[in-house]
Formats: sequence, structure tokens, C-alpha cells
Amino acid sequence: MIIETAERVNNPLYEAPTIICNVDHRFLVGESFTTAKIVPRQILLEPVARNTTAAIVAATYSIYQDNPEALVLIMPSDHMIKNIQALHDALVLTKPIAEDGWLVTFGIKAARPNTGYGYIERGCPVEPGSEVMSIVQFHEKPDIKTATEYIKSGRFCWNSGLFFFAAKTLLQVFRTLDPDNFSYAVMAVDNGIKDLDFYRLDPVWFSKMPSEAFDVSVMEKHIKSAVLEVEMGWSDIGSWSALHDVSKQDNQGNTAFGEASMIDTHNSLVWNGDNGVVATVGIEDLLVVVKDGSVLVTSQKRAEDVKKLVEQLENSGLEQHLIARTVHRPWGCYRSLDVGEGYLVKRIEVKPGARLSLQYHNYRAEHWVVVCGTARVTSGEKTYDLDSNESTYLPIGTIHRLENIGSGQLVLIEVQTGVLLSEEDIIRLDDVYGRKDVPGIV
Repeated sequence: MIIETAERVNNPLYEAPTIICNVDHRFLVGESFTTAKIVPRQILLEPVARNTTAAIVAATYSIYQDNPEALVLIMPSDHMIKNIQALHDALVLTKPIAEDGWLVTFGIKAARPNTGYGYIERGCPVEPGSEVMSIVQFHEKPDIKTATEYIKSGRFCWNSGLFFFAAKTLLQVFRTLDPDNFSYAVMAVDNGIKDLDFYRLDPVWFSKMPSEAFDVSVMEKHIKSAVLEVEMGWSDIGSWSALHDVSKQDNQGNTAFGEASMIDTHNSLVWNGDNGVVATVGIEDLLVVVKDGSVLVTSQKRAEDVKKLVEQLENSGLEQHLIARTVHRPWGCYRSLDVGEGYLVKRIEVKPGARLSLQYHNYRAEHWVVVCGTARVTSGEKTYDLDSNESTYLPIGTIHRLENIGSGQLVLIEVQTGVLLSEEDIIRLDDVYGRKDVPGIV
């Protein structure tokens, strides 16, 4: 979806996009843009999550440094927009308003009393005869009774999370509203460091910023904030039920991703991210999600409460939901297959021509079995090649490196054995990706 978002403005009318994401997602995001052949202006890395205000202000300041007269469009990457032209038309219509110092957002006609969306209360036209309205207030996700009242009043629209403004306007506004946090954002950018194709925001300064939503901390406090209601086929894919709504459904209203077998099942979604088959019999209005050995079952009506479930898991210490089995790296990716006391099994994929760092481990040994491709292995003073069905053993403390010298993907199974099997037990001696000076950074 992040590529779909970038492609909406991938034409000569717009400059190259600036991406801001969490540092843990950098290689996944970078690889996605490389595959899509879209070259971002910059990929900014957040050291910690700080909600939309910190992200938007930091990214805007970064853009302002290159172009003080820039107009900035903020687009979340988890939205679907079917009518792209309607978005472009809305930007053309509001461009003079943004240039005149207004902070603009785009509202969506509230078709039903949805409790999963935020709402915008509209005021008067910004100028006589204009479709663009001033903003009275932003309202967080309401209960069903309040949402119904919003719809009946005719003054409310859904909050799309899309923002449009002049970079200099936002920086001036935020500096006035919150001078301390403005300086933190500036210092986070100015003291950041370039890392391969990424730019790491300074962790000390960025961490000082509070976790605040942009619409509440900035838009709602600025007297020249405006909203234009646009019919662009918008949907916020922020829940499993929202995904079900926008996905192709069978004659019974069901949607299935992955292997699924459904009998007497109605208006349900099955997401199967594992290798087995998910089977349902005699259910209705349910969401069934299977991923990395974990299972979620909830009713369509309670899909928004998944966030509460995540909080409960975190508080109880059951944080498996935070662990991704597939992890992307600049050289490829790996997927954890099995783990137990004293061992860890991974499936490793290395891109053609890529190589891992020259490294060693103090607490674990590694066994490599090549599934397909040709691997060049450095083990101590030796260098040798392995083809499919061949293997090697790397004892604890052995300096080693893995390279893909073939023209296709290199796939191997790695079995780690030892007392410490985390990424922290990596001591890099040489690395083409600039990671050798930061222990534990992967």
C-alpha cells in the first residue's frame, strides 16, 4: 500500500516523495521502492514512534531545507483511494488557499455512522461561494449514538488524514504554537546522519517530542485551518473489517486470503498467512486471521477492539504479536522457522551479488545448508563455494561471511545452536552497509 500511495503522485506535476518510517521497517520500505522503480527524495527513519505531529513536522522541515517555497501533501500509507483524479482536482482547487497560509485537509462524505473513523466539524466557507470550509473542531472516533447524530446534522465529514499546506506556513505555525517541540524537530533533522539510502533522525532530539496527533496539536489550534469534502473513493484500511469491505467478495459475502475452505459461511474474512488450511463451518460476520502461528478470531462489529487486545497482550508480557518472522535486510531477508531452548532455525534469502558482513559470534555456532543457488563462504582463513544440497559448519568464534555469487536468489537453511541466539551476538569486522561500528544494529 505504501507503493500505491507513492504512485498517486508519481508524475511530473509532483516532486519525488519524502518517506518517513520507523527504523525497523527501513529495508522493507527501501526494497519496495527499488522494486517499484520509484526513487524517493529521501527516506527519513524515526528512532521511536511519536505519532503524526513529530513525523509531519520533521519531514516538512527536511523538505523546506531543499525548497523553502514547497507545497507539501501528507498522505498516510494505509489508505485506499479509488478516484485519483478527484484528489488531483482537489489539490488544484485548494492550491491558492494553501499558498495563502491555510492548512488544508480533505474530508470524506460520511456515508454511514462509522465508529472507526475520526470526524471533522465544518464551519463557514473560507471565502464567499467557496466549497472549502473552515474547521470548527476535530472529533475522535465516536460511539454509534454520537456518530449517528453527526450524520443527521450534516455538518460533519470523515477525517481522511490527508493534509496540504505550504512548508513555510506549517513551520511558522508550529514554531508559534510549540517552540520547544519545534526546536526538537529541527535538531532531530539537523543532527541526523545519512545511512546508505536512508537518513536517520537524531534519536536524542526526536525522542523529546511528545506523541501527538497532527490534527489535534496543530490543525485544531490554527485559526486558518480548512477542509474540502472530496468524493475520491477513500477508505482507511485501519482494521480487518475495513479490509473486508474493500476486498472482492464471493456470493456469500466472504473474502479469503491464502488457503481457506469455507462451508455455510457468510459475510466473513479469512486471512491465512501460514502454510496450512483455515477451514470454517457455519459462521457469520467473523474475522479469522492466522499469521506466524498466532490466531485472531473476532466479530466484524468488534474489529476496532483489536487495539485493546494488543494492549492487553503487551501488559501481560505476551508480545509474540510484535515479532515478525520475516525480517528484511539490505542483502535480502530471513524468516524464523522454529525456535527452542538452545537452537534457532532460519530460512535465509540473499539477493544476487549481495553479501553479509564479515562477522563472528561469541555464543553460538551456525550450520548452513544451501537449498538453491551458489554461496561463497568465508570461514576463518578459507574461502569456498557451496551449491544446492551442500552444507558447512561454523563453530563459535569463527570469522565468517556469506555471499551470493550466482545470478539468481540464494536460499539456505541456517541452524543456530548456543546460549545466545539474538541479533545482539553479531560482531562485525567489515560491512558494505556501514553497520560494523554499531554492535547489535542489523
